[in-house]
Amino acid sequence: MIKLGDIVRMGGTFVNENQVRGDGTIVDESKWRGIVVRWAGECYEPEGNDNDEWEVHWFHNSPNETSFEYGYYLEVISESR
Repeated sequence: MIKLGDIVRMGGTFVNENQVRGDGTIVDESKWRGIVVRWAGECYEPEGNDNDEWEVHWFHNSPNETSFEYGYYLEVISESR
C-alpha cells in the first residue's frame, strides 16, 4: 500500500528501459527514484480498472517539479512511518 512520504521507483512491466528520446538522450525509468508527495485521487479507466493516482517528485528532477503516476507503476522501496 503506497502512502505519503514513501520512497518509490518505477516497477513492473511498465518500465521503459533504454528508451531514446527525440533529442537522442536515453531514458532508463528503472533507475528513477522518488518520493510520494500527495495522493491525487482515484482514476477510473475505460477497461474498468480502478486505480489510485499519486503525485511523485522524482529525485532527478528540479525540486519544484512533480509528476502524476498510477499506483500500479510504482514500487515502494522504503516506507514512511
